Amino acid sequence: MTRSRSKYSTPEEAEKPYIRWMVRRALLVLLLAGWNPDGTTTWDACVDTIMEKYGRRIRDIVKLMTRLDKAIGESVVSKDIIVCTVASGRQYDLRSMENAGGLGEKVQPSDRVMCTSDLGLKVREVSHDDGLEKDIYLLKPKVVLRSSL
Repeated sequence: MTRSRSKYSTPEEAEKPYIRWMVRRALLVLLLAGWNPDGTTTWDACVDTIMEKYGRRIRDIVKLMTRLDKAIGESVVSKDIIVCTVASGRQYDLRSMENAGGLGEKVQPSDRVMCTSDLGLKVREVSHDDGLEKDIYLLKPKVVLRSSL
């Protein structure tokens, strides 16, 4: 993804070529792994089959990719991005994590994390006033809570 493509177009215009690109790459991997396209003989028919089966998931990945590109371009120009997870047993904190079950408001304060299901991204800033470090989350890690099991 290039900034020139995503900066001056609508999200749909920026996402469309990447969805097609990812589908074609997924198809190459599947064919290399021995996938049998069930009688479809043309490349375009195989691409259509992959789009039909996995298109929604690939669109979700591309949307996250464009959100990340936007966040990096607008707010994080010269900072390191840190990939973050949440350790098992930690108390749930809405400020630094997201409930994978989607019920962030209904979580009890005593609820504990079982595992991380989706990685998060953050940058660390140092306050000029007091010199303390502060994490700013670009994408909160998603966690599975004990109460959801």
